[in-house]
Amino acid sequence: MKPATISRALFTLTLLTSFVVAPAATKAADELVPLIVIDQVPLSDAIRNLARQMELNYILDPRVPGSSIGPGRLLKEPEVSSRWEKQTVRTALLDVLDDHKLTMVLNPGTSVARFAPQYAGVSPADTNLIRVETNGPIPLLRIEERSLQDAIKSIARRARLKVTFDPAFTASRWAHDNEIISIRWQNITARQALAALLDNFDLMMIEDAPTSSASITLNPKANQPPGKQR
Repeated sequence: MKPATISRALFTLTLLTSFVVAPAATKAADELVPLIVIDQVPLSDAIRNLARQMELNYILDPRVPGSSIGPGRLLKEPEVSSRWEKQTVRTALLDVLDDHKLTMVLNPGTSVARFAPQYAGVSPADTNLIRVETNGPIPLLRIEERSLQDAIKSIARRARLKVTFDPAFTASRWAHDNEIISIRWQNITARQALAALLDNFDLMMIEDAPTSSASITLNPKANQPPGKQR
């Protein structure tokens, strides 16, 4: 296997390994690599490239510097420069997270890992939302530069759900700020994706199964971002 380099110019990970899907992804993540080099790359790009090499579905907590949405967007994003010899991609990713006081919260129920600040005390997503999935996995789910509301609606349609947003949500920053989100997840069901997205932003869904409808609201058990300042 050839050395891997992430540079400011390329923003890509050039590890020459086969790209496979779970469960073979674990093998790719834990394969020893002769050399991994990250050179002056923004934190979010370094995380994205390492996670993609692992074939890991992930989402950035909105408090992480470099997030495209939420308070992390307003923070100065650090650059990553590091070098690993004879280490795995997983080791490199965990080192990058630890160096920036971040943690990886694995969610077996959704298959989406959440990268969050260590101080946040994030727990795995509630899997009650997923329940029985009638639709098969989506090979590649991509959402490019959409508002959070639009992203939720788009995924909900794939789950055959009609969603509305209650007053608590519409009064929050998520309904007002002109912030965008992009995701790229593989081999995931619509309900898994919806659960992962809502969990990341401390939201919850109250579903009315007989009508295939649901209301999106703030999760009262989570610390919520402040409402829009008037």
